[in-house]
Formats: sequence, structure tokens, C-alpha cells
Amino acid sequence: MCYKHFLVLTGGLPSRFPNYNPVLDEDTTWDAREHTLPLSEDFDFDKLPTLGEDLDNDVNRLDFVLWGDSHAATICDMVHEVALELNLSGKAVATMGLLGVPNICMPFNETLPAREVLLRQKAVMEMLAFRQPRNLMIVSRWSYYTDGHSAIESKSSEKRRSLLLDDDQGLSVTAPPEEVISRNLEKLVMFCETNHIKLWVVKQAPETGMLFPARELFLYSVGRAKQLSDVKYNKVDHQRRQEKKENILQQEFFSDAGFIDPAPFLFNNKGEVMNFLDGRSLYRDNDHLTRWGVHLLRPLFKESMLEMKLQDGPRKVSNGEISS
Repeated sequence: MCYKHFLVLTGGLPSRFPNYNPVLDEDTTWDAREHTLPLSEDFDFDKLPTLGEDLDNDVNRLDFVLWGDSHAATICDMVHEVALELNLSGKAVATMGLLGVPNICMPFNETLPAREVLLRQKAVMEMLAFRQPRNLMIVSRWSYYTDGHSAIESKSSEKRRSLLLDDDQGLSVTAPPEEVISRNLEKLVMFCETNHIKLWVVKQAPETGMLFPARELFLYSVGRAKQLSDVKYNKVDHQRRQEKKENILQQEFFSDAGFIDPAPFLFNNKGEVMNFLDGRSLYRDNDHLTRWGVHLLRPLFKESMLEMKLQDGPRKVSNGEISS
């Protein structure tokens, strides 16, 4: 921890945070919901959050679309800042609990009814075919869809674990979830190739060993807790949770895709997931980053988005047709 920065946040008393700190308070509650489009709202391209420059998108191809679940929403502010710096234009399609892969939905989830999920995914695919962005970044909590909740989370929804419905297979639940995801990711790769879109897969930030690190830090800072817990997962835990997803991404059809991996930025030099850094929590809960946690990923995304900026190829689109 940067000791000087720590003293500023703690009012000069490193053993305890004595005063209310609004930044630490926000870390406990911020969930990036302002960047999401709930299923209850109609899909409208003009209502999608703009990331970076706001161009005349009826003429110019978007440089990128960011698509996924709450983890996609979490990185929107940072991606917006990087896109502005690089003069890129993008849109975000983020819905809580909705995997950024077409044709897939989850049973036993009253907040994400299958029909509405499939209609949303169809609308996104139609938008991608018509707008033909130069890049598509898909972001999700992959381990949840392949293996369910982590060990420290509630098992009240355990019956949802390993059940994914595949629309192209008549909503069958007979296949393991990784097979359903792999089959539809391959179709997404083919779609992107047909529409001259480069696909980027944003790998999952490591889950941590605490349910609510930001809340625990805040309670400690205002004197409501006598000590600050710091339970850490490590690289082995992360690799175990990501094994099925990694097996999918190693398949040949992903040979031309780009990959963005946040994990190395969130481990300490002992190979442990960092819960706290410089007096702030990196995680709101055991899988979502705070603004501070996302900030650490800025150099990583800037490197990949600079590659997007330097891409060759036509930059105009009209009625779904790319032109020079």
C-alpha cells in the first residue's frame, strides 16, 4: 500500500479510518446500473450508452460495440475515457445477468424470462449486422455460466447451475453449459467474420475470497468493525474456475479473435487476488470491481483499443452495407 496515500484517506491515523469517507461509501454501492439496458425497456440503438466520440453513426461505422452482463457495465466508464483519448466511437449493450452470446438463456430465473432474453439477443445481432461495427468486445462473468456461483456465495440458486437453454437446439438442457456456450460462440465468430467484425473476448476478472470487501472496508473505516478481513483467492483458484471457459477459447475457431485478460493486473506478487490497494477496495463484492479496481485495467484496455484504432479497412456503412 502507498503509505502517503493511506494517511490521506485515514486522516493521518493508519490503524483505523476514523471519519466518514464518501469514496469508500460509493465503493459499497456502485453497480454501474446507469450503463445498462434492462429487459423491460425496448431495444433502441439511440438509447444505448455512447462510449467515446458520438459520431453520425448512420454514416460512420462504429469502432466497437461492448456487449455483455453487469461486468460489461462495470468497465463502461473506463472504456469511454480511453475511447475519447483515442478518438474512437462505440456503444454499450449491457444487461444484468445476460450473457453476451446469442441464442442462450437460463431457466429458473424470473428476472430474465427466456422469451425476453432471446428477443434481446436477436435485436443485438440485428443491430450488429446493420451497423457492422469494426470490433465487438464481449464481456461476461464466464465462470458463473459454466460452473455457477463460487464457493463462498449463497447456494440458494444452485439449481440454476449447469442449466443453459440453447434456442438453436430447441431450448434443450441436455448439453453441459460449456458445450452450449462453445456452440454459440462459434456461430458468433462466423457471424463476425461474415460481417467484417473483429471479435474480442474480455476474460473474467478473478473472483476474490470475500463476499463484500468494499463494505467491510467502509465499516472498518467508520469504526463499526474492529478489524479488517482480507481473505484472498489465488491464481490456482482462478484457473480452476476459468478452466472450462479457457478450453472453449483454445479451440481453433478462435484463432483470429483478440483476448483481453484483466487477471494479471489484479494479482499481487504472491499470486493472490488483491482485495485492497492504496486504502481502497478493488472489489464491491466477490466478482465485481469498484471504480478503483477498474481503473487498474486502463493500460490493458488502452493497448487493445489502440490496435482497434490502427485497423485497416472501410469506415463507412449504409443500410447494412460497408463502403469505402
